[in-house]
Amino acid sequence: MRSIRAFFGVVAVVLLFSSVVAAQIAVSNDPTYIGVGARTLGMGKAYAGVADDLLGIFSNPASLAYLSNWQLTTMAGKFINEYDYLNFGGAYPTNYGTFGLGLVSSSIGFTGPGVTTEVQDGVRYVPSSSEGTSFSYSTKTLLLSWGAPLKGFMNWRVLDNLAAGATLKFYFANITGPGITGGNAGGNEIDLALHYVPNNVFKAGMVLQNALPFSMGGKMKWDSGAEESFPALLKTGFSFRVLGAKGWRRLGDHELSYNFDYDYYPTNYSLPSLFHQGVEWSPIDFLDLRAGIDQDYVGRNNGADIEFTNNLTLGVGLYYGNYRFDYAFHQYNQVSANDTHYFSITYGVSRGKPSAEAVAIKNFSIIPTDKSVLYTQEAVVAGEVLNWLIRRVTVNSREVAVGDDGKFQLNLSLRPGKNTVRVAGYDAKDRLIGSERIRLLSMKSFDDVPANYWAIFPIAYLAMENVLTGYPDGTFRPEGNITRAEMATMLGKTMSPLGEQQTAQRKKIQELIIAGVIEPTDFSPEKGLSRGDLAKWLVKANDLSFPSVEQDVAPDVKKDNRFAPYVRAVVDAGLMVPFFSDGSFHPEMAITMDEEKALIAKATGEKAAAPGRQPFADVPLDHWAVMFIDQGAQDGLIKGYPDKTFRPRGNITRAEGVSVLSRFAKLGEPRLLELPFSDLPGRHWAIKEVSAAKEAGILSYLEGFRFEPNKQLTRAEVAEMVTKTGYFADKVRLLLDWNTGY
Repeated sequence: MRSIRAFFGVVAVVLLFSSVVAAQIAVSNDPTYIGVGARTLGMGKAYAGVADDLLGIFSNPASLAYLSNWQLTTMAGKFINEYDYLNFGGAYPTNYGTFGLGLVSSSIGFTGPGVTTEVQDGVRYVPSSSEGTSFSYSTKTLLLSWGAPLKGFMNWRVLDNLAAGATLKFYFANITGPGITGGNAGGNEIDLALHYVPNNVFKAGMVLQNALPFSMGGKMKWDSGAEESFPALLKTGFSFRVLGAKGWRRLGDHELSYNFDYDYYPTNYSLPSLFHQGVEWSPIDFLDLRAGIDQDYVGRNNGADIEFTNNLTLGVGLYYGNYRFDYAFHQYNQVSANDTHYFSITYGVSRGKPSAEAVAIKNFSIIPTDKSVLYTQEAVVAGEVLNWLIRRVTVNSREVAVGDDGKFQLNLSLRPGKNTVRVAGYDAKDRLIGSERIRLLSMKSFDDVPANYWAIFPIAYLAMENVLTGYPDGTFRPEGNITRAEMATMLGKTMSPLGEQQTAQRKKIQELIIAGVIEPTDFSPEKGLSRGDLAKWLVKANDLSFPSVEQDVAPDVKKDNRFAPYVRAVVDAGLMVPFFSDGSFHPEMAITMDEEKALIAKATGEKAAAPGRQPFADVPLDHWAVMFIDQGAQDGLIKGYPDKTFRPRGNITRAEGVSVLSRFAKLGEPRLLELPFSDLPGRHWAIKEVSAAKEAGILSYLEGFRFEPNKQLTRAEVAEMVTKTGYFADKVRLLLDWNTGY
């Protein structure tokens, strides 16, 4: 058998390179036809649809689009035990696609009869000597490959599931031996490929190999002048995932795919179409078992006829870390002496998780950053992908579009308080490369409180707690003064006994709603009944007539407001009064506790619980804040003036406010080692309360400033001080704890 192969090799060499056949055009086999990798060979060379690793350099370059990290491979084998094959390949993903570099080399050396040409009696003949001479033949093919997903290209959705690839092939050949001249050759060709993945079960591929026409340089040219063309080959194939976690069916941890390729020669009708089919089964995580049929053709009757031959292939793949060791057994023409064994080692592949190199890279640059406090309920999450392995990004499980520059952006609605934004990046195989948790604290905002305002946090916090709210026009007026009645109401809302009482009252109101006594527009036990709903109910309960509303009823109740006629009626009847000193009514605000009590009393016929006496001469029992003023007076938090008045609409001074808050916070006796402020004399009536407040850290915002005791207290100052008291300090500390609640 060995001598027969040597004989035919010599004949082929002589016929090709003698001067007689110089400049003749012939058809050449593609030297990369066999050097496709042991994994591919073990599956009968059915790879066009599989296309999931760097072996696509040799078979379907579109597969490079799915690589999530750089990979290397090599293969060695002795084709029909005569031709030495050695392959190398490497691929590296970038933001511009994955680039691959491959080398396929083959060589054969043999000893054959010496060859000469002699002429006797005018007849040329080729005698064979009895002495052997050495011949060698080798090829090398350099492959430059590229592959990338087409998703986002031209914004055509039809391309979302497609990947494209191409391979430039540079051929080099050499043959040496006695009588051989012009034994060096070089040539070029190109492969073009597509790969389609509509779902997790099915994928398909198409490769046009040797697409460059002969006239455009797609040929092999020898120094002798001979030229060889490479027949174009159209490969189409598919891969069907029969079993697997994302397969057609699931059977434990088994993974099983069926793969099929079809070869068609569009420019050479004399060559028959061929098929390749194979299966790859992974019964356990680190093991692949493969089998296939690699169909090929052979010549019969001295090449006059071409017949099919079905070659059995078998293979095994073993995974260890980022390495895969592949073995393939390949029959050729059912001749046992031709059975060939191939071995491959591939680096950069792993089962079920990306490689260590993928995980080690920083994945994103994101704004807002982790642990950000935002004074808004709408956030713009903008970022840039830094890890070139990431091909897909989700924000809170919502897929976002990533531009060619790697940037993405998404608008998110935030709930008041703690929010978690999770940004995740996936590679081309849809494996999680990495994720980042962005913790955001969303606080209430006001139009007139900029993000850099010194007291923005306490203002936002108390507004969220519905303790010190803003105005209907969206402002807070932080530099505005606070009245004594507002101060008493704010402190009253904070005290737990009143809060517990309020919960019981709202439960009673809910029972009245269920009974049909009250018909609110909107009600929740947490927020309570709105002042507008109360006005509406009072009109019906007291059988009041609607006055004509030709102008705005209050600064925040325009004449076209749905509550306008009801508010006008109850205000004119004296049943309700404006909430703030500026005359605003706040129809959407929850009603106060005394209003809840009055409503329950009137709806049930019970006697309203009200102060047994008028707390101050200028605070009548029907005053909107009488309950809070009375409660504050009984608790010793607020005090009136010597004339037994409270002056509820009067603005409170800084000394008065700090004194009230010191009593509210139940601060102990101060040490009084030194004056708390240089402008506060030691005999000032509020010296103890101010000193205690400073020692407790409530006045930290005045550090380095004068106290100015007679200066009117602003709403921002009240917010700052109240959040420093024991009623809120622990809650604020918990709110700012980034390790809890996210």
